[in-house]
Amino acid sequence: MLHHSKNQRPPHVLDPASNDSTAQERQVRSASRDHRSHSEEGFFKGDAAAENLRGEQDPGDLLRTEVLKKPPRHYAKNVNSFSLGAQIGGRNVPNSILQEQQQLRDAMNRWTGDYTSAIREFAFLLRVDGDIHSYTKIWNIHGPQKAKRKRDWVEVEIGVPESWWREHKGLAHRGRLAAAVEEGLISMIELLQRNRHAINSDALLADWKRIRNDYLADFTCHNAKTLV
Repeated sequence: MLHHSKNQRPPHVLDPASNDSTAQERQVRSASRDHRSHSEEGFFKGDAAAENLRGEQDPGDLLRTEVLKKPPRHYAKNVNSFSLGAQIGGRNVPNSILQEQQQLRDAMNRWTGDYTSAIREFAFLLRVDGDIHSYTKIWNIHGPQKAKRKRDWVEVEIGVPESWWREHKGLAHRGRLAAAVEEGLISMIELLQRNRHAINSDALLADWKRIRNDYLADFTCHNAKTLV
């Protein structure tokens, strides 16, 4: 399942019988990244709840697709944006986990700031293990990976193993996800600094911590009400 705009072309579907893992990796990674080169055309992840197409797909499809709706962003000079895409490796990932990811996605889609003129966007991509694809094993990506520069954005992939959303009935998932994003942000900052780009890292991390705290507080309040 790949989170993307309704105008974006669908991801390549992998052949489970194929032994060419390199070709498979190239196909899926290309499908998840190609839209970045069209950022001016409005291919962005949305704030609205995802339209779940799980029940409408052919059973032979290997990837679920959720269409997230959001109008194009109009960039101002030196205003940075943030995004959180996701690719889901199977149909057994609980809806509660997808909703937690969507909640953080919505918060990051709303987040803008003037932190650096070197790039426009800080982009995250979740690779979530499921019963069809285990991305953490296929690509050896467990947790946040090192940041990479991609034209006018920086990107961090986050490998989400099944244990993140299974352990303790999924209660640890939200905290692990927030910690992974924070580690990814630090990697992005370090990458830009190594390349001698100016970045207001203190302001960026301070703003992120407010978003993180709100995200985790929602979970704490929900559980407190549940226990009453």
